[in-house]
Amino acid sequence: MRVLIVEDEAVIARRLERLVRELLGDQLGRLDVCADLDGAADLLAGAAVELVFLDLDLQGDDGFDLLRRAVAGAFHTIVVSAH
Repeated sequence: MRVLIVEDEAVIARRLERLVRELLGDQLGRLDVCADLDGAADLLAGAAVELVFLDLDLQGDDGFDLLRRAVAGAFHTIVVSAH
């Protein structure tokens, strides 16, 4: 499982990181921590992320903006044929 933490306060980001590692254990494939929306958007564009912890107020930037951009992006659909 790939997890992304978007948090600009280092203490909170470290706590979330420890919690995620503790709870997911061997199920955690990759954990990225980002302190700004632009970096988080780049990470989301690069590969699928199953779980995002998102601070909604990143030094005045609106975390909902990242959600809007992610939802507006292209979705990949897998079609399975029984032929």
